[in-house]
Amino acid sequence: MDWPSFLTGAGAIPVIAGLSAWLGKIWANRILEQDRTKYHTQVETLLQDLRTRDSKELFVHQLQFEKEFEIYKELWAKVLVLGRAGKHFRDLQMGPIKPGEQVKSDFCNAYNALSELVYSNRPFYAPAIYKVCKMLLDTSANVSRAIYKQGLLEKRGGESDKTVEKLIELDEKKEGDLDKINDLVGDICEAIHARIWSTDKKDWDRNRT
Repeated sequence: MDWPSFLTGAGAIPVIAGLSAWLGKIWANRILEQDRTKYHTQVETLLQDLRTRDSKELFVHQLQFEKEFEIYKELWAKVLVLGRAGKHFRDLQMGPIKPGEQVKSDFCNAYNALSELVYSNRPFYAPAIYKVCKMLLDTSANVSRAIYKQGLLEKRGGESDKTVEKLIELDEKKEGDLDKINDLVGDICEAIHARIWSTDKKDWDRNRT
């Protein structure tokens, strides 16, 4: 058989078609393998990125939890000091354990210490706990103002009905605020407890509680 004639004649059509199909299959397999390698690399890169991101987020949440936990330990200690200092005002009425000026000084120092902690760490702990701590500070400030006004009235002397009435009003307001301080100390305890124990550290969102 004359191969050149055969390939240029009518017999060339099936041969060329067969060669084309064979070459097409080879190229298709090569392209498929290239795509498979490309997509495999992309998937591995994506998975690695996700693993790295999860690891970083977990690390950040862990740091956040530890930072908040340390704040809450210090916060609770100072809240208790302020609460006890408030109770000493009632001790003055039943027979003072400490001099009146010492009681006032202790209350003022406890207030200042808690205020510094609450405001300086505000970005680093839960807004709900900041809110109740601010209520405690505001109520304590009301007590201090009532005591200051009582002192001014007592220094002026006089026993006019108006003065006595004002002193009674201030005393009632002070007693009400001292009761509120006791309640707020309990509220802060519950808020810290809820924040620490009812939240998964991995999924901790600062704004949830």
